[in-house]
Amino acid sequence: MVESSACESYSQYLCKGVGKVWVQGDDLWKNMDNDNATYFYANQKAMEIVGNLLETRQTGTGIKELKCPDMLVEHYKPLSCSIRLWLLEHALFLVPCFVLIMVFGLVLQRVRQRHYLSVRAEELYEQVCDILEETALTSRSVNGESQPWIVASWLRDHILTPRERRDSILWKKVEELVQEDSRLDQYPKILKGEPKVVWEWQVEGSVRSSGKKKKNNANNWKSSEESNLGSNQDIRRLKHGEPLNC
Repeated sequence: MVESSACESYSQYLCKGVGKVWVQGDDLWKNMDNDNATYFYANQKAMEIVGNLLETRQTGTGIKELKCPDMLVEHYKPLSCSIRLWLLEHALFLVPCFVLIMVFGLVLQRVRQRHYLSVRAEELYEQVCDILEETALTSRSVNGESQPWIVASWLRDHILTPRERRDSILWKKVEELVQEDSRLDQYPKILKGEPKVVWEWQVEGSVRSSGKKKKNNANNWKSSEESNLGSNQDIRRLKHGEPLNC
């Protein structure tokens, strides 16, 4: 009882600023007074244990005071109080670390966003080139009855998702890639009384299509070579009397 009273009073002082650090012994022992000899003996033994367990001192008026040791009072602190005191004690170290983590997180987020915009802009640029090339080829095949150009804003709304349309930076990167491409031309046109910017594929002979055909021909040649190789291996197995693998 004496230990609990002294340590709880000290822990209240540390956590909330109320309570006492040093408690007068008379206030703690007065509840243990009893005329019974058994209680008197227990009181004496308790006082001996308290003297060895708690810190003691004498005031100028001769009153004995008790204090819970710092190591023991830690067991009487609530967990929330211990966490709060630890944060306050290490605040000078934690605050800069927290700021650095926040700055690092923001920088990392910007780097990832820039990388995503760059990759996505290149994907959209490839789609723009495919659509413009196909439009130009189609217009030539029908003797110029269809237009070889496409309005840039229409093309933007066609290939971008509704969420991507809100990001003006993404389409600006696509426009930069289009401006750097000599195969594409852009010029103003008046459509229904409104000025529009149109894009048009300018390369004759379809450079992109010829490149795709060459790639397909190379893949077909590779497949034929692999099939011939497999046939030759089967012939050799038959000559040696070995079974064919299914």
